[in-house]
Amino acid sequence: MTAAATKPVAAGGPAVARLRVTVGIESLVLLGVLVASALLVTSDPARSTVAPTSVATTLTVGPDTVRVSAAPAGVHVIALRLQVLDAHQRPVEPAEVDAALSLAAQQVGPLPVDLTSGGHGLRTGRATLPLSGTWRLAVTVRTSPIDEATAYVDVPVS
Repeated sequence: MTAAATKPVAAGGPAVARLRVTVGIESLVLLGVLVASALLVTSDPARSTVAPTSVATTLTVGPDTVRVSAAPAGVHVIALRLQVLDAHQRPVEPAEVDAALSLAAQQVGPLPVDLTSGGHGLRTGRATLPLSGTWRLAVTVRTSPIDEATAYVDVPVS
């Protein structure tokens, strides 16, 4: 055998080499586009990345005060915590505590919130609401069969 027979022959020369490089670069770019598309498809929209707002305030309801905590607990869901306190800021157990939510902008409500007694003036509950918006929470405290008072606070729901 001669030396020319054992030497590999370049198939196509420089034109084929350029074509291979071009195809390789195009394949990498296509792979990058596919990865970016997959990341965009699986990411949450911008509106869901904004942290929902919690509300923590104290309302004067007749002779008592009520510490109100309303925190997001999911989409259109809020968790409520109401603590009734007397004039000396000590927990007190009133005859009745009620809560209801209304969305005046859409003429929805009032929707009552089922509250569970957590002991000595504490009430907790969850509300699943049909729409996003700024809901008005009405807190009513009944201290006797004929005495009751209501106070309001706005609660953003997303």
